[in-house]
Amino acid sequence: MSMEPQGPRTTGWGVARVRVTHERLSTLALVLIGLLGIVVVWQSWLSDDAFITFRTIRHFLEGRGLVWNPGERVQAYTHPLWMLLVSAGAFVTGSIPTTALLLSWGASVAAAWGLARQASGSGGAVLGLGLLLLSSSFLAFSTSGLENPLSHLLLVAFVASIPGVGAAGSADGAYTRAVGRVALLTALLALTRMDLGLLVLPGLILVLGWGRGWRRVGPVLAGLAPLMAWEAFSIVYYGFPFPNTAYAKLGAGPPRAEVLAQGLDYVLDLARRDPVTLAVVGLGPIVAGWAGGRRAFLVAAGAWPYAAYLVWIGGDFMTGRLWTPPFVLVVAVLAGAWGTSGRSLRAPAWVGAVALVAGMAALPHWTRPSTRMCPAGIIDERGFYGSAFRHHERLDARALAERDAAVRMAESDPGKVLVIGAVGRVGFHRDDAMPILDYHALGDPFLARLPAISRDSLFTDFCRIEGDVECRRGWRPGHFRRALPAGYLASVATGRNLLEDPALAALLDTVRQVTRGPLFSGDRWRAILRLNGMRGSADVLGAAAQAPASLDESFAALVASHPELAGSGMARQACRLRILQHRWDEAVSACRLSLRIRHEGVEVADAWGQFNDLGYALFHSGAPEEARRMLLRAVETGEALPFVYQHVRKVYEALDDREGYQAWLTERAELGDRTARSLLEAPPATP
Repeated sequence: MSMEPQGPRTTGWGVARVRVTHERLSTLALVLIGLLGIVVVWQSWLSDDAFITFRTIRHFLEGRGLVWNPGERVQAYTHPLWMLLVSAGAFVTGSIPTTALLLSWGASVAAAWGLARQASGSGGAVLGLGLLLLSSSFLAFSTSGLENPLSHLLLVAFVASIPGVGAAGSADGAYTRAVGRVALLTALLALTRMDLGLLVLPGLILVLGWGRGWRRVGPVLAGLAPLMAWEAFSIVYYGFPFPNTAYAKLGAGPPRAEVLAQGLDYVLDLARRDPVTLAVVGLGPIVAGWAGGRRAFLVAAGAWPYAAYLVWIGGDFMTGRLWTPPFVLVVAVLAGAWGTSGRSLRAPAWVGAVALVAGMAALPHWTRPSTRMCPAGIIDERGFYGSAFRHHERLDARALAERDAAVRMAESDPGKVLVIGAVGRVGFHRDDAMPILDYHALGDPFLARLPAISRDSLFTDFCRIEGDVECRRGWRPGHFRRALPAGYLASVATGRNLLEDPALAALLDTVRQVTRGPLFSGDRWRAILRLNGMRGSADVLGAAAQAPASLDESFAALVASHPELAGSGMARQACRLRILQHRWDEAVSACRLSLRIRHEGVEVADAWGQFNDLGYALFHSGAPEEARRMLLRAVETGEALPFVYQHVRKVYEALDDREGYQAWLTERAELGDRTARSLLEAPPATP
């Protein structure tokens, strides 16, 4: 690739008056692309939320349709285009997680390459690539299994396509093709994640303003055709124009003032963990306008209404995740507009040197992400889940597929329903015949239409026990827990409508008519019209408000009325709930029961969580020696997350055996345990 333009040329940003032609900067751009690719592969990870989509893909590939629970058409994913791409790739590779990683690597490197290719010159390319390497958010979400890498690639292509519209001038055919490409990329971005349409809307309006009369209509409609086709499919197949996650997350119930405060916390969290990304999103459009003129400013300024939208919805619980699209948009505009107005500085070799030095300074963010939750309930998910996938498994599709099969078999449960909040990995490995009830309603169309609990004690206890922090609010962004109305758990387990309240029972009948009824029946389409035009009625809201906020009561009612449904999954959940309630003796009994029913004394790959739960409960019930044995067994399964090691340390400290703890860590490190090695290399804590 040559980064050297052949003299000044007219582009959509303006006339390129400043051109830098240092061959070493072209080489440096290639070095930066290679470095970015190495870092992305090196720190690869998969988030729990990605496995929500993976569960739908697994059902799709196995012939059950695009569903969350078999037999119920619910869109539990937010990114149709990403889901379809991973599905197509997994059909070839045979492994959904591996396919997601391969696509993420390819999209991330392609985005960096495309950014360099559309840059105004060597200086713009190095500037853009350097900023990508300085953003810990961009690097973290260049994998994760979510749609971010595809968003980044499409945004770079969107920005690169805009100058072509301006260069087309008055040539009818050239203009039609150019504006059609912009509209098509807008549609693909909306299919990747619908709210990305807000991010690129100013750029689309700018492009449409260059045309005259009806010349714009045809190419725009043709470009938007994929989005319109998906919306038609979504309404016919699912019954709704938006994903179920939108209904579960937006307008779920928290007061607007609390949501806005949480959104501001999301901004402050980015300022603390990744100031480079925040600075680019906040100030980048101004710099782009100074360097490239009014058009560059208008396109980059799409980051601002998108940022306002993030504040409005309360942000997200994953630090940096929703900030990477506006960051990439602004960086792409800066790289393309740099120097085209004649105002920006020449880019000598020291620009690249500064980028490399700063990138090395950011190395700790790449290698040792923080796992600590902030008081707003926001956490670095890569730090929390990154160790759950070993490097050899990322690179070996067969090994990962075999591990997936082993865990799926291990999750088999004689119970008939699992009630859980963190539904990703458990949902992916869950036996298909048994439904999952997600009390955050991401995959539950009935609960998604009920108000959320104003203060979720499960989340606040999670903050205190697992996150070691007191969270400011009683809910987590995007994860609003619903109470389970009387009879709903039994309704999910049996497939019948056993709700006791008439208003809620009528709502459940309508929802099931849409999600389970024949696609083209008249009753279903009347139900679709009712649900899409429905607002919460007083009867429904009142009945939902009277539902028990404690899951204990729902479990007890189910076991009392349907004892045949109480499998080990119920015992596991009872164990976790008793831990959160600090009822330690009852927790120990429930944890032991869960292990006995599910595993019948056989240790399998997914047992680490249950051994951890039992060890934690034993420690707090006054049995540290037995607690140590259980926790060590949790680590020995090979999949334990870092917080289990924290529990081990506390037990050793309680036994006054710090030397034993160090010896155990050393032994684990010598066996190749990366978490143990990182703990040994970490500086000692300040007394």
